[in-house]
Amino acid sequence: MFKKFISFLSAVSLLAMLVPQVAFAVDNDTVVTGVTLTVALPATPATFDPNNSADPLVIDVELGTEFWDTELKTSKGHVKVLKGTTVIKTVTSWGVALPEAVPDLSSLEWDGKALDDTPEAKAICVDADTVCKSGTDYKIEVSVEFDKGGTTISDVDTADFNILPKVSVSNLAVSEPTFNPLTQTADISFKTSATGLISVEVLDGDTVKRTILDKKQLSAGTYTKTEEAGLAWDGKDGNGILLPSKPYTIRTTSSTLEGSDPDTDTVTVTVEIPQTVKIDAFSVTTTSGDSNFDPAKPASESLFISYTLSQAADSVSVDVKDANNVLIKSFSSSNATDTFSDWTGKFSNKFVLPGVYTVKISAAKSGETTVTDTKTFTVLYGAAEKGDILPALLTPIPSSFDPDVEDTVLDFTNTKDSDITVEIQNQSGDVLRTFDGYKDTNYNANDTHSIVWDGKNTSNSKLSVGTYK
Repeated sequence: MFKKFISFLSAVSLLAMLVPQVAFAVDNDTVVTGVTLTVALPATPATFDPNNSADPLVIDVELGTEFWDTELKTSKGHVKVLKGTTVIKTVTSWGVALPEAVPDLSSLEWDGKALDDTPEAKAICVDADTVCKSGTDYKIEVSVEFDKGGTTISDVDTADFNILPKVSVSNLAVSEPTFNPLTQTADISFKTSATGLISVEVLDGDTVKRTILDKKQLSAGTYTKTEEAGLAWDGKDGNGILLPSKPYTIRTTSSTLEGSDPDTDTVTVTVEIPQTVKIDAFSVTTTSGDSNFDPAKPASESLFISYTLSQAADSVSVDVKDANNVLIKSFSSSNATDTFSDWTGKFSNKFVLPGVYTVKISAAKSGETTVTDTKTFTVLYGAAEKGDILPALLTPIPSSFDPDVEDTVLDFTNTKDSDITVEIQNQSGDVLRTFDGYKDTNYNANDTHSIVWDGKNTSNSKLSVGTYK
């Protein structure tokens, strides 16, 4: 009988070996079904303010006990406070050494100060008596892990919250997001959480254009133009000048009375002033009516610059610049219509070089966007006005020379008042040497010149044997 029983067991064992193993299937891998954060009213997790309230952040964790009740009795996990990815405080943990039952995860508390004894946590929270740094990247992390039939089941869930600075500004707003400062003001309002130093500034990009409040001590409360008259911004900068039409940033900065833990908030406001000054007409002509301007003409040639505005501006400027953006001539006016006709084409008492020049008109009126327009004209001298260089055939003496032994000399005369440039070039036209006093330099008619060349380039290096011009 005993032998038969053993045979039966062996048969059962063999049958078990022949039955294929089936992997365990997880029907529901959501273990942490909810993480709820609450603080005492009227605050919310988004406005957790341990600086000004003794009420803690309350954490309630819900787990899927209906599905995982047995497994949760032999699990491990934690509830932690994180700032970004840095662990600040381990609120509770279990199963670190050996799996154990999940503790009660309801009504857990964190006061905004408690921290783990790690350098990373202390860099943010200092010590257990100091509120952690303000920020919007805090979260509660809940992690649970256990084994189910040889399969590791794990789940992580998080809930976000913020820590307000010791003194914060909220509800920052302007009454008129877009306003005309000629008839309106942009009324700024905000609320402070505690007594501190408050600054209010108007910025154009990163540049402060107006400081409305400068580290002024204000108590907790709501502030409008009634409490602080300067909060009715008139669209002017710190010098009392209307700012141009464009968007600006209103920035508040709050800090403790000691100036620590600063916090900022911003809102955009747009200045929009109706444009009244426009350029109706703008022209650049010559006395002779020629399309090109030849200042050296025998019959006194001048350039006429005329404009007409829709109405008088505070200022009108007209600038003449060469191709290198060098200012050659400038005119100014405040008339609605004007003509400038006294430029004879000279700069520093010399006729300007041939080339294309630009005339730019700018009309400005306080508070309005400066209006501009440009025209171009060409300076071109006739052959008769250029004069001659004598002798007609320029020949350096000697025309062939050894720089180690001697120099060569070029003598010439200009027959008319001229700007003279003297260069040494190779056969390809590359400039190898310029001479002091002969780079677009003006000389009077019939001046004589004697230029000595030692066979070197502008860098004072000897040139190789060859033919130059």
